Amino acid sequence: MRVLALAERADETPGAPWTRREQAVLRKVYPVAGIKGCARFLPSRGLKAIRQRAAKLGIRREFRRG
Repeated sequence: MRVLALAERADETPGAPWTRREQAVLRKVYPVAGIKGCARFLPSRGLKAIRQRAAKLGIRREFRRG
């Protein structure tokens, strides 16, 4: 029942297709700000979904050595 309640929310349908805009945000933000940084710009996506989509697209976090 809980899944049905979540699915009734317009922008938070489980398994909703990723838009081009969301993927563009992921490509730009994920390498420098990671999952939590992306979550600020993608409030309808969970942390796990962001991580999984980044992996599927081959996007990795860039680490700078001091």
